[in-house]
Amino acid sequence: MLDLITNSRYITMIWVTDDAQNRAISLFRKYTDQILSMTDCTSAVLMNDYEIDTIFTFDSDFRVLGFKTIPE
Repeated sequence: MLDLITNSRYITMIWVTDDAQNRAISLFRKYTDQILSMTDCTSAVLMNDYEIDTIFTFDSDFRVLGFKTIPE
């Protein structure tokens, strides 16, 4: 299964760099009044880096972070 993903022309693997991880930690610390996970914060950092503004999720936390969600 991993080979199907890594060799797919439809899927891009995005690796978390030290810089992205540090920015995710900063974002996590910024939103102490919310229940955000480090995974959510890391996803948000990478989405911003790749200019992605919409995510398919049932997690409303992404709206708090300024993203559009599908479904709303």
